[in-house]
Amino acid sequence: MKTKERGWPAYQHEVLAILAGRQMQFRRVIKPQPQQSKNGRFTWGTPYKLGKPMPPRIPGGPRFCGGGKKVSITDLIGEYCPYGVPGDRLRVRETWQYEDAEYDPALGGGPIYPERIWYRADCIEEDAKQPWRPSIHMPRWASRLLLEVTDVRAERVQEISEEDAIAEGASARLLGNLIEPLANRCKVKPLHWINGAEDGVNYCNVCAGKRVRKLHKQEKPDAFVDGGGNFEETGPKFCDTCGVVLDCSYTDRAVKEELDHFEEYGIEGSTNAYSALNMLGWHGNPILTERCGDWAYMPELTGRVSRLAFRILWDSIYAKPKPTMDGKGNVSHYNSYPWEEITETRTHRSKPWYVYGNPYVFANTFKVVKQ
Repeated sequence: MKTKERGWPAYQHEVLAILAGRQMQFRRVIKPQPQQSKNGRFTWGTPYKLGKPMPPRIPGGPRFCGGGKKVSITDLIGEYCPYGVPGDRLRVRETWQYEDAEYDPALGGGPIYPERIWYRADCIEEDAKQPWRPSIHMPRWASRLLLEVTDVRAERVQEISEEDAIAEGASARLLGNLIEPLANRCKVKPLHWINGAEDGVNYCNVCAGKRVRKLHKQEKPDAFVDGGGNFEETGPKFCDTCGVVLDCSYTDRAVKEELDHFEEYGIEGSTNAYSALNMLGWHGNPILTERCGDWAYMPELTGRVSRLAFRILWDSIYAKPKPTMDGKGNVSHYNSYPWEEITETRTHRSKPWYVYGNPYVFANTFKVVKQ
């Protein structure tokens, strides 16, 4: 089969991970989603016409079936992956701009000067001299990364292993960056308790002060407020009076228990996000290295944290409803592809919203040819 070279729009975090040598795989949703019957038959697209399976055809609404026997989904559609097959090359497209719009070669302004190409992944917002251009508009001459596809699989997104998640570039630092904005919404106060009167009761500073004053009136003059620092605890702590989150770090056992919880239920809400940052050590003694974001404190859990990071990253991209247009340029419906195992139809902006949970994805492995 003749190899091809095609453009591949990459997310900013993928570009950074590839440049750092941490990403060797990527996953993209298969559209439309394959279907599997009870007898193991896979279909892709419109599977039947007059009660008979349609033969494979590409392009324009591919239709495949498994011939009534259990077959590998990769065997059925792997060779039709729009992101390349083994041997194909991918030109990475990323958000970019040319330093001086007047001399932009893309606009016929003159010769190409590679040093005048600016890449969004390398810059902060204040560096921009021109409006950033989306990755889909990057010409061949502006691409700085060339990849070669070495393997293609079709699988459910939840089938990603810990090793695959690491190969995706997912890390503890990526997880922290994803959940930090949500965690910052959590109201947190220092952990306090009262010495001389009560044991095992946690307070915030405000409630502790009120409690001490009440104890003094009850003829307990030895009671006083203690704490206020960063203490190692066996799990999340809350004020027993007002319920506010109390600041603390976690023991090794608490870290593992919190990771078990987040692997099962995900990270939802500012309180859980703040607890996840504590799990990662972003508060108290840091356990993340500046080198590449590996989990240095408990390396035996690195793979699990990477898989959790990939899950949160996946939902940040694919769990939200995205519009599908009809032939007249109007929104006909919305689709989303969350990590969670759920398939249902909802309503969004008065249009049908089709949810395909735990979707089938193309999992491509690659090597860097040019950087």
